[in-house]
Amino acid sequence: MVDLALKQLGKPYVFGNSGPNSFDCSGFIYYVFKNNGYNIGRTSVAGYWGMVTKISDPQPGDLVFLQNTYKQGPSHLGIYLGNGEYIHAADETTGVTKSKINSPYTQKHFLGYARFSK
Repeated sequence: MVDLALKQLGKPYVFGNSGPNSFDCSGFIYYVFKNNGYNIGRTSVAGYWGMVTKISDPQPGDLVFLQNTYKQGPSHLGIYLGNGEYIHAADETTGVTKSKINSPYTQKHFLGYARFSK
């Protein structure tokens, strides 16, 4: 899971895309999980929030959800890497990148950790 996610570092953010050459945040999740045997469908961040099991102790490969980033409610997500970092398709300027869970932006918008059932 994490290995495939890390192979996407630096790829561009394009709204509505789900790989393999560019992604939006939910498309990035769809691509990585689909290619690791999960049948989660392609939906929005809010849609994924409704499908997951919320957890408090994330492991590498679990999800990091943010809220109120550009709209109210669940609005961004990434994949937890361990050591307080996550990978996500951030925005048009940054593309797929790693961020710290304890960064001010992430802490301001943090919604929770979650996990898909396989």
